[in-house]
Amino acid sequence: MPLFPSEEWFVAVKNQYNENPDLHSGGGGACDTLAGLEIADRFYRIEFAGHECVEVKESTKSDIDDLDFVIAMSEEIWREMVEDIQKNGKASALLTLNSFDLSSEDSIKAIQVMTYFVRADNGNCFSSDSVSIKSENIDISLDGDNSICFGDSSLIIVNNLVPANPIQSYNWNESISSFGADSSQVYVIPEFSKYYEVEVINNLGCKINDSIYVEVIQRPTIDSLWVSDSIIFYGQEVTLSLLTDFPYSWSNNNQNKSFTLNL
Repeated sequence: MPLFPSEEWFVAVKNQYNENPDLHSGGGGACDTLAGLEIADRFYRIEFAGHECVEVKESTKSDIDDLDFVIAMSEEIWREMVEDIQKNGKASALLTLNSFDLSSEDSIKAIQVMTYFVRADNGNCFSSDSVSIKSENIDISLDGDNSICFGDSSLIIVNNLVPANPIQSYNWNESISSFGADSSQVYVIPEFSKYYEVEVINNLGCKINDSIYVEVIQRPTIDSLWVSDSIIFYGQEVTLSLLTDFPYSWSNNNQNKSFTLNL
């Protein structure tokens, strides 16, 4: 077995977990999440999808700050918990993440507004509960044209619903043109219908994400437009015709696809 803590150690644990369905009932069942582990000055990113641990890799402090949650403890506490599990086959009652969290001020950090689930298990019975993390310090809404024609632009505006805490930064999911001193108002010219998402951070360091869907409607097309003669003399007639499946109107208000003019 590789040494703890290391990426190789976590990968070995991931493989054992994925290969043993008996381990999949812990924690309340399936989950889809990106979690971070902080062990002294080492950081790990773990991805879960359903009952599978998809990926484990060593990362950096900045990379794990945007994950769903981060569990941060000293290396001594991590080792105590790991050695206890190795000795007893599972964590003792006083050496679980929950017990460490209750006795520490900064062990488990909830960094996203979401619902967190916990499960307690005494070996015979279990009980589960959840807590919803909400923030009164930050809230936003997005306004903009939700439906535009192809080639047109939409102005998207980020509204700060807690003006007492000013927004310090706006991070959009792609490079777009801003309007004004910051990126609270942006112009977008999408070629197809899509979502635009923004993450904002206020003066307290609180983060929140929101998105808006912009539908792009294709412009009507004229398949063909022709005249009976390209060169005529005054007093002669010319016929104008068009081919299209869309509603149309000539500049002289004629409603026929083909009509004759006397010049």
